[in-house]
Amino acid sequence: MQAASDQWLDLARGPLGLLLDLDGTLIPFAATPALARPGSSLVRLVEALATIPDTAVAIVSGRPRARLDEFFAGAPQVGLVAEHGAWRRTAGVWEALPLEQGALEDLAAALERLAPAGGGAAVERKTGSLALHFRALSAADKPALVVQAGAVILPWLDRHPSFELLEGPEVLEVRDRRARKSVAVPWLRAQAAPGARLLALGDDDSDEDLFAALGPSDECVRVGAPDRRVTRARWWLPAPADAHRLLEALLELRRGDVPAPPADVWPASLPPRLAPAAGGAHYDLLVVSNRLPELPATAASMEARQRNVGGLVSALEPVLAARRGLWLGWSGRTRPDADPAACALDDSARPVLAAMDFPARWQTHYYNGFCNSALWPLLHSFPGRLRLSSVGWTTYVEVNESFAAVAARLVDRDATVWIHDYHLFLLGAFLRRLGHQGKLGLFLHIPFPPADVFFLLPWAEELLAGLLALDVVGFHTPDYVDNFRQCAARLPGAEVGAGGVRFRGRQTLAGAFPLGIV
Repeated sequence: MQAASDQWLDLARGPLGLLLDLDGTLIPFAATPALARPGSSLVRLVEALATIPDTAVAIVSGRPRARLDEFFAGAPQVGLVAEHGAWRRTAGVWEALPLEQGALEDLAAALERLAPAGGGAAVERKTGSLALHFRALSAADKPALVVQAGAVILPWLDRHPSFELLEGPEVLEVRDRRARKSVAVPWLRAQAAPGARLLALGDDDSDEDLFAALGPSDECVRVGAPDRRVTRARWWLPAPADAHRLLEALLELRRGDVPAPPADVWPASLPPRLAPAAGGAHYDLLVVSNRLPELPATAASMEARQRNVGGLVSALEPVLAARRGLWLGWSGRTRPDADPAACALDDSARPVLAAMDFPARWQTHYYNGFCNSALWPLLHSFPGRLRLSSVGWTTYVEVNESFAAVAARLVDRDATVWIHDYHLFLLGAFLRRLGHQGKLGLFLHIPFPPADVFFLLPWAEELLAGLLALDVVGFHTPDYVDNFRQCAARLPGAEVGAGGVRFRGRQTLAGAFPLGIV
């Protein structure tokens, strides 16, 4: 087998096209987009690469055309792709995709009312898209802004099906579906030398569109310690500084300054993407949450990136290890062709992980829709922010049923299943329908409201019936337990007593089980 360094030398010495994302890839993130700018040394570097024979270079970014023009005014030979493909600059001349104009004005105005100037969040207007940035917002205020923004964006998307929502690091972007970074691949290939291989560098899901359009002889690198469950990349680099070192090495090599750069310049190999979970791969304990914990891709990456659910992972890891358990959830990736019944198993991770990709409509109607626009405000007792949709509810039911079908293939019927949070209130009921006989529990990580608030939801009885298919329902405080019991008492056929709630022949314990400091 060819060594990794030899593979990179083969690519670096032949005709080459470079597709380079900007934010998070070549320059670090900053509190606001205005503070994130490429330095003069980076501009000189990419321009020097573009002047090498048989080398084509393009910056492929979500930034507005005017901003990229400003950044790379001194690099006329560098191609520019702005606004996720809405604009392309070749030899100093810009060409636009035929995108819908003016449709975003009312949405921009509504989002600007949510994010007034100077409040830590800002709306960036572009030609075929707009972005709501909230990197500078306090951690406590970010969840509420995301929910409020979703309540504005999702109904607007229902009226404008040619647009889509793209979620990035600390940003929500609404864009024309035709504006994708993947358009840069055939565009640069046409400019590159015959037989050129392409190398793409990116850091987030918008760059996965770019990676997906590459050919079998091309390469792509994810920058920023990627989670291997959600990237098509075979390689990774920890940070933008490492991307700079790679580009400098390519420049020196292609100019003939060095025979070969140090081996540590090249990107590190990622394990292959997960293989589909095989039937019969059973475990004794299954933890299920909407989103999987974000674990480091390699031991080295642990220093570069912290887990996004650290306390919960730390608390559950010993239990999962002791009970031969695994964790099932959404990979975080949406794909138009995603199979809702499929999952991929990573038994090298700790804890062992089973990942599901979502169809795009699930993210729209289930995650951003019913979960974030209906259940989240309802459970926090914010009825004024409640946004209801029948398609949101039917998709919520569909997702919970799909989770149950996948879970049933991973564990035996007598295994314990521990469900987390409001995204999966119906999962237990669907598992029971599939014949599951083991213990089922759910812990709710946010409040549970009084009955007069909860029953504002047209599907309140269905959700309560789903929860009462469980053996245990856990909450943070006794007040939340009392609220749940009061709601259950309104459900026809339910009997609330000292031992819990009896419904349809099953006894469900409701208790307060706060998670301690770990």
